[in-house]
Amino acid sequence: MKTPADVVLHNASIYTVDAGFTTAQAMAIAGERILETGNNAYILQKYAARHIINLEGAFAYPGFYDAHCHLLRYARQLGEAHLFGAPSFTEVLYRITQYHLQNPQCKAIIGRGWNQNLWQPAQMPNRQALDALFPHVPVLLTRIDLHAAVANRAALALAGIDEHTQIDGGIVEVVNGQTSGLLIDNAVHRVEIALPSPSEQEFSNQLALAQQHCFQYGLTSVADALVTPPDVRLLENLYLEQLLQLRMYAMMLATEDNMQFCFERGRSISGQLTLRTFKFFADGALGSRGAWLHHPYSDAPDTCGLQLLHEPAFTNQLARIKQHGFQAATHAIGDAANHFVLNAYAKVLPPDNNLRWRLEHAQIITPKDIELITKYRIIPSVQPTHATSDMYWVHQRLGNRIQNAYTWRRLLQASGLLAAGSDFPVEHINPLLGFYAATARKDVHGRPPDGFFAEQSLTRLEALKAMTIWAAFAAFEEHERGSLQTGKLADITVLDTDLMTAPLEQIPQAKVLLTLLGGKTVYKC
Repeated sequence: MKTPADVVLHNASIYTVDAGFTTAQAMAIAGERILETGNNAYILQKYAARHIINLEGAFAYPGFYDAHCHLLRYARQLGEAHLFGAPSFTEVLYRITQYHLQNPQCKAIIGRGWNQNLWQPAQMPNRQALDALFPHVPVLLTRIDLHAAVANRAALALAGIDEHTQIDGGIVEVVNGQTSGLLIDNAVHRVEIALPSPSEQEFSNQLALAQQHCFQYGLTSVADALVTPPDVRLLENLYLEQLLQLRMYAMMLATEDNMQFCFERGRSISGQLTLRTFKFFADGALGSRGAWLHHPYSDAPDTCGLQLLHEPAFTNQLARIKQHGFQAATHAIGDAANHFVLNAYAKVLPPDNNLRWRLEHAQIITPKDIELITKYRIIPSVQPTHATSDMYWVHQRLGNRIQNAYTWRRLLQASGLLAAGSDFPVEHINPLLGFYAATARKDVHGRPPDGFFAEQSLTRLEALKAMTIWAAFAAFEEHERGSLQTGKLADITVLDTDLMTAPLEQIPQAKVLLTLLGGKTVYKC
């Protein structure tokens, strides 16, 4: 008599990503979990299932895990003006004008995604044209990296910002005694919170759509790298109502109030929404020259960027986090920021610990500081497409320091693993673009031909682990997901392409055919 199962997948190439990186042809699933993997004849003979799915030679992988993204931000921008890829500020102005015509009921115009590095000349925008077009409607347009924005006079007034305003950890640019409209880091947040927000119902609908986009690209788990208590309460309700199913590892913004909120309720760990991590920001971003460097920018000798954390407050916060059993994850782009964070971690962590504190981005880091990653078992969380997006202008910012940027091979050798994400919506949501960038070190047009510092690339096996089992490990979830093994959750991504053998240039065009979450189909091509 056959063993009962709910689903059997067969006629596939299944990459289990187990310790031996074994492959299989078929899999049996009961409830949310994997019963067994094996060859076609064995699984079909042993199990009787209500649903038998012939994958017709397709390729199955553990459900992809984005180890660093901003799902909530992505959802919000679905209702905003899209400025990604705009080749000029004139095009930005055209897009927001069209947005306003199509959404006359909007009380403010919010747009995201402009990148001055695509413009000629590559200059930051100001509010002059925005004031002329929209003298009474608040306008806030955020840069692609989310660390800079331009706002018109109406938006600045709503936020109480003028030429005398000083904001800790942020910059309000003043030119000739007047605000230019350009805002950096915490100054952006000051305006964001002053503008009208979508209703809870509108935002819930946007989150549901964002979830479907994730499933469409084979993502079954995401780590959202910035949530607040109101976000958590909304998410918990949406999971309770089963409007959300995507597995989320949420990182709480590390303010004093938010820390107290989490300490009082304790760690929250489940198969849907987990909250056990605090997110800090040590600096800003390279594109807006907010990344904190040891020495001035090569193309802006009057600045070293922004230092957003300070001693001894940071170390004290880390000690409290450790005492309450939480994980720390810190955004660090510049070499000074990475040095500061790693040395602060070293003051709190014992050597060779298993607390899995994370370094988010680890973008520019000296070999000496990398030694601390090994000693204190810090997990680098990297975003491969940042390198292939930044490579056209980053040398101007860094000069010779570029030798210490995007050094994934060095980081992997130091830590033994990497967690890979996209940082969407800063980059595209498609995790296969990250796989390609990690292995080829090229953009989707195949540039540069020999790869961008190709010696720092990952192998295909390493890149796949970084977006499956290593991403799960970085979130303490390796026993539940990240590989296709007996007893684990049946989160599965099925592609039409073999990531291990197909020509690398074909990877960005690979199609997701099927996405399963806990054994249930949540996307089918």
